[in-house]
Amino acid sequence: MVFALKSWRHYLYGVRFSVFSDQKELNMRQRRWIEFLKDFDSQLMYHPGKASVVADVLSRKFIHVSILLIRELELIE
Repeated sequence: MVFALKSWRHYLYGVRFSVFSDQKELNMRQRRWIEFLKDFDSQLMYHPGKASVVADVLSRKFIHVSILLIRELELIE
């Protein structure tokens, strides 16, 4: 998250945006990131991992494509 904010800093300064995280409690490193986030007009919001349907679908899509390719190769052989 911090890498993305640093990379997109010139676009994000002066723009209000939200950062969604699936982690309720922050560890020490993440608490330091809050200090970095204070430079931006942002808000940190909790979003449960189970509700992250898009991220879940994107992570599983590759598995389904791999299975299809394996089955296709089996049919060719």
